[in-house]
Amino acid sequence: MVLKFMERRHMKQFDNYELTTIDYTLKYYLEHNELLDDDDIEWCNLVRKKIDTIMELQAKYDMETV
Repeated sequence: MVLKFMERRHMKQFDNYELTTIDYTLKYYLEHNELLDDDDIEWCNLVRKKIDTIMELQAKYDMETV
């Protein structure tokens, strides 16, 4: 039950376009910033994975509500 509440809360904060924009921005940052250390790279990749998860949950939620 808590997961459903959390899923809905996250889905209302950003739409798919905004999440995709954030993901592409992080990807560009990773590819074009040679001064990043391993911790920075790991953090950016962790955020990108979280964005992917939220987008998947959003798609699942959208299919359930149709």
